[in-house]
This record gives sequence, structure tokens and C-alpha cells, in this order.
Amino acid sequence: MEAAYPDWSALPEDLIALVLRVLDIPDLFRAGAVCTSWYAAFSAVSRVRIPVTDASPCLLYSCAGDSADTATFYSPSAGAAFKVRLPAPAFRSRYVVGSGHGWVVTADEESNLQLLNPLTTAQLDLPPVTGLHHVESFTDEQGRSMYNLYGDDPWLPDFAMPFKPKNLRLFLYHRAYVACRPSAGAACVVLLLCRQNGELNFARLGDDRWTHVAESEFVRQGSGYRGAAYNDKDGLLYLVSSNSSIYTLDLNGPSPVVKCIVKHCSRYDDPIR
Repeated sequence: MEAAYPDWSALPEDLIALVLRVLDIPDLFRAGAVCTSWYAAFSAVSRVRIPVTDASPCLLYSCAGDSADTATFYSPSAGAAFKVRLPAPAFRSRYVVGSGHGWVVTADEESNLQLLNPLTTAQLDLPPVTGLHHVESFTDEQGRSMYNLYGDDPWLPDFAMPFKPKNLRLFLYHRAYVACRPSAGAACVVLLLCRQNGELNFARLGDDRWTHVAESEFVRQGSGYRGAAYNDKDGLLYLVSSNSSIYTLDLNGPSPVVKCIVKHCSRYDDPIR
């Protein structure tokens, strides 16, 4: 009598998706290649943005021999690499601004930002660059699209620096931070630090503009923010300024609240170090 083997391909898609979410990242990639039904479940993880529980760090990069829309996903813990075809715009044309919770923040050649999950290939648009309070678009004499970037010098309120669309992202964006998984919906906040004077902006999923956090009484002109981290225990963002002071940023109320908790903890020029 022949032994009876279970038909794993006949498992319901929602049950397979539950199994996939607890796999290590390399096994998750392999599981998607088992059969048609398992690939469908892997696609469902992407479609409904089920959070993957494996939090081990991975490297994401573009190889010169691959197509522009293909990225390599490398897991140091498993010593395994996988090729991933990502949605447009082509990954190689993007500028990576930050990452968090398995998602990366990228800027396309128009300097607009997206949230991209390289594991599931899910992608979400963030507010456009013109949604920042100090950026506006215009057309130059040759009919080309351009951006004006305004500074915060009170003596020169109308002074603006012109940029080509794909060049603005290299000058403007310092770092982006993802406070929690996008599956949290509007509770997911992306914090954006701009290069000029460490200006602080944030947006929630679904916003059409960035909200600017005005300078507090503690953060003077020229000594803006240089780094941030989110603490899910108290729901606060912790900020480091260029003068090495540390602040909390509370976005849970109707308006942002900034508080200084440590003043000038170092005299060195690089407070992040």
C-alpha cells in the first residue's frame, strides 16, 4: 500500500500566508518558488502588506550586470542572496534616503519620495517634494521643469536656489526615518530631515503635504537636527541636534511638541558619533 502524503499545495491561501510571515527571509523567498499556490500566497503577503516577523538586517544593492529595475537582497545571517525585481521607477535611478521596519525610503529622479518594501515589492507614494514648505516648481526659459529651494534667512526671505529635479534630492534630503510599519495606516509616520539647517518635516500615510516642525526655543538657526530614532515603548521620536542636545518629539497630539531633555552633551562637531 502506497504511503499517503499531504498535498501542501492544497492549503488555503490565508493559511499559507500565515506560515510565510513567520519564516526567515531566505526561506520566505524559497517558499514563493515552491508551486503556483505558494507563489500566490507570497503575492498575497505583498498585496495586503502582512508584516514579516524576521527582523535580521539585510543588504540591498544594485549590481551593474543586472537590469536597472533589479536589486540584490543579501541576508548576512543566512549567507544567501536573492534577485528582486522592483516596481518603477527603476531602483538604480533612485536615491536611498533612509530605511526602517523592512521598508526603504527612496527619491526618484523628480525628487519625489516613496516607501518601498524590497521583500514584498509593495510601494507607497509619500507627499511630493513640492509638498515641503520651502520648495516650489517652475519652468525655466528653455521650458524645462525646475525647483526653487528657499532658505530660512530672515534677511533674504525671497532668496531661492534653483535645482534640476534629479539634483534637488542630493542636496535637500539628509535622512528619512520610518517610525512604524505602514500596515499601521495613518499611525505610520515618516520623519524627514533636510540638509540646509537640519530642518524637520513629517508626513503620515495619506497626507498630501509635509508638515514642517518649526524651530523650538532650544533649536536656533544653524543648529538644527542631525539624527533621530523612534521609541515604540513611549511613542516618542528622539532627536539629536548639531550642538549635541537631545530632544523628544511627540506627534500623538493635535500639534507637534518638542522638548529638550539633554543640553549640549558633547562639544565635538559630530554629535551623531
